[in-house]
Amino acid sequence: MLKTITRFFCLVSLLFIYQSAHSNIPPGDGKVYVFLDCSFCNQDQIRQELNYLNFANDAYRSNVQVLINRTPVASGAQQYNLEIIGRSEWEGEKVSFTFNSTPTMTTFEQNELILKKIELGLAPFLAKTYLSERVRLSVERVEEEADAVSVQPYESFWKNWIYELGSSARWNSESIRSNFNFRADMDIDNVTPEWRIRIRPFYNYRQQNVETSDGEAVVIRRRAYFSGSVVRSISDHWSVGVFNSYYHSNYSNINLDAWIAPAIEYSIFSYDEVPMKEFTVAYRIGYLSRNYIETTVFDLLEEDRYRQMLDVDLRLRRPWGNVFVGASASNFLHDFTKNRVSLNGRFSIRVYKGLSVTFGGNYELINDQLSLPKGELSLEDLLLAQRQVATDFEAGMNFGINYTFGALYNNIVNTRL
Repeated sequence: MLKTITRFFCLVSLLFIYQSAHSNIPPGDGKVYVFLDCSFCNQDQIRQELNYLNFANDAYRSNVQVLINRTPVASGAQQYNLEIIGRSEWEGEKVSFTFNSTPTMTTFEQNELILKKIELGLAPFLAKTYLSERVRLSVERVEEEADAVSVQPYESFWKNWIYELGSSARWNSESIRSNFNFRADMDIDNVTPEWRIRIRPFYNYRQQNVETSDGEAVVIRRRAYFSGSVVRSISDHWSVGVFNSYYHSNYSNINLDAWIAPAIEYSIFSYDEVPMKEFTVAYRIGYLSRNYIETTVFDLLEEDRYRQMLDVDLRLRRPWGNVFVGASASNFLHDFTKNRVSLNGRFSIRVYKGLSVTFGGNYELINDQLSLPKGELSLEDLLLAQRQVATDFEAGMNFGINYTFGALYNNIVNTRL
């Protein structure tokens, strides 16, 4: 097995060396070689509509990189951040701007909007090629009446409420088991430059029926959640807020969990730079009141506690890849040994020509399971996951590698079976 793996990596290394020696970024031949860096775009549609361009399958073999990120806005629409970055003979040149979709746009209409903006952003680069003779700029005339109407989305605080309702139901059955899952939730937002108000009610019901030698076992999980927050912007780097939540889970032995906490956040970068990079530090301290379904391992049916939380998050969205690193720590003030520390990371990085790696992981130290019910855990509880299990850690990891070689400039679109 080890020999096979060694041979495989030797073969990949040889292919990598061969491609690096025979494939370079395109010469300054007056053509545009575009690398489209957009995970949610309709790649086939863009290649087909912009067939006068040469699309590269590797950023290092392009002379123009189109990088698009998106961020949800309060209305339910999306704000897109588009960067067109020059490479090779156009190194150092850059075009960037933002644009918004509307909440009622279909996926097709959003793709059409993205396509139109990409064409607009590429205009300065096309002007330097032979295609400049074929480019025509057309601007639709705006009628004076329409131009005179100014939209004031923030003129009234009470006119900015946005509501979104959602629900789903799923059922499946086998010979000895069946599952039913129902979910309902609502998102309510009010956003202005100074304020952000969020309200999130959520309900989930899950039922599992299993036939055993002793009859039918029925496992029911109910989870209800309500959260609300009011956040006030102080400056380009500071914000303060108040968070409130109510929680019920028969799986976690929590009949009612009520939590309220003021919070403060500092952003290392300006909030205006969030689409491309953000580095925030947030602190919360609040009051927690709980009552339990069964007596806990600490012989309690209810308790009132104070808890503090610290979150540090870094997100980078750059032409060479995406990075997220987050650290969180919390503890109950009555006993500092009742704490939780978690680390999370996700990375997707283009290392070199055609070679990219993705990896991520999480590790959590858990010492704050106050709600664990008293008594022995039965085999049925364990196998059917009817009750939360005591643990002092949780960990996970993933890794991936991708290597692209061969015909790196192929504009053909073929979606046939």
